[in-house]
Amino acid sequence: LNNRDTHLTPEAAFREYVRKMRIDGRLPKHCECRKPLIDRFLFDMKVTNGLTNLWDINWKDNKKKQIHLVWFATASGMIKYWDELPDGLTNVNPHLPLMMTSETASVQKSATVTMGAQAMPRQQMSYQHFIKDLNRRSSEDQYFQRSVRMPGRLVVDVNKETYLWYQKETQSAYGHPENVSLLLTVTKALDIDGALLGVVGLELTLDCMAKIMKKFGCGPQDERRWCFLLDEHAYIVYSSLNTSISSTSGFSGGEAGVPKNFDLLGRWFGSVNRITERTMTLLLRNNYYTETTYVDYQAICKQNEMVMYTAGAAFRVNAIFGSLLQIWNRLLALLQNFAIVQIFTSLIHPYVDGLI
Repeated sequence: LNNRDTHLTPEAAFREYVRKMRIDGRLPKHCECRKPLIDRFLFDMKVTNGLTNLWDINWKDNKKKQIHLVWFATASGMIKYWDELPDGLTNVNPHLPLMMTSETASVQKSATVTMGAQAMPRQQMSYQHFIKDLNRRSSEDQYFQRSVRMPGRLVVDVNKETYLWYQKETQSAYGHPENVSLLLTVTKALDIDGALLGVVGLELTLDCMAKIMKKFGCGPQDERRWCFLLDEHAYIVYSSLNTSISSTSGFSGGEAGVPKNFDLLGRWFGSVNRITERTMTLLLRNNYYTETTYVDYQAICKQNEMVMYTAGAAFRVNAIFGSLLQIWNRLLALLQNFAIVQIFTSLIHPYVDGLI
């Protein structure tokens, strides 16, 4: 609004903007340049006024499917969401000590431990909300841009930033006793005659996705076939093999009480084994995927190697070398002077007067 309102959050600033606009009947001076954006935001708020009522009516079915979050985001920056935990799930880690849980229940970010160049979540205390904590920028968020790049398609991705917990140990769709629920996101861009309306999305558990894939003959624990669901870059977002949270995939499986089994989620399909490598070659050949080669030309430029000396050693070497040069120059000067004297003395002969 002005230079004195920098302490306000975006939500508080917008409410203050609307309040002043209602009182004065005109735009504040500092907001005139943003009038098109504000008008578009208000328009999006108005036309989506019935979304929350629709989500409220259909929420019982969503809870049965273990869908705990739905949202709709527009290019103007508006995001509307509805969240409610299904039965048996909690957003606070129940496996932490009671003292730690009571003190840190409101903490959203996890403690991290650095392993090499990558920071890994050590033991997450509570669920990080996909909208409120991780994706607050609407059209600038990665899920929004991916969905817009692939109109008419469902974009499925693994949420490796956080997860939910079971209130008690539960057998997953893969037959494992699990304490932690892995989360997936599904998004899609909506448009009318090519004009973008926004991106709709939902977040659900991996068990729910396994039940959906089972309807297509790709359910878990099926020894007759091995099914994968790949994203646009051939990364695995679903596997019918035994899948659980492991430290190799970016999750702290041992810390959360989940056995560190081999996990395929998030891996590139062509690097799993020789069968998938051969299959990936066929997918490229049949134009399901395209291969693009990037060349880093800056890395090609080679520079001369620099030889580094310590300051003390270099000083001693230069001093000794300089002294030797001075001695050598003096010797040359003496030799040259001696040669010139010899030449002059050879030309001068003694004169003796003859007697008459």
